[in-house]
Amino acid sequence: MVYSAQCHSGACRYELISRPDMGNNPNIKIILSTIPYETKDTGSPLTIIQQTNALWPALVAQKQAQGRYITLVDNYAATKAANSFADGLHPSTNGDIAIANAW
Repeated sequence: MVYSAQCHSGACRYELISRPDMGNNPNIKIILSTIPYETKDTGSPLTIIQQTNALWPALVAQKQAQGRYITLVDNYAATKAANSFADGLHPSTNGDIAIANAW
């Protein structure tokens, strides 16, 4: 069974990976993605994305040390390349390929 959770905030992602039933079971593997880069909004929104993404590696390492089955995919780095966005926010074909390759 595949369980997909659409979390668009850091708090939601933290809550999901901290649940005791998510990650202690060897049949459940969590794949957490960083928030992709965006070029439409620079300044504060981009800074918040960078600050939030900076929290994930240490948290994932902590959960792995606790025996949880969790992996971090860096979609921020994957989408930071030029021509990754059609409109500055939504991935172009190049962006989709970059995201697919990161996974």
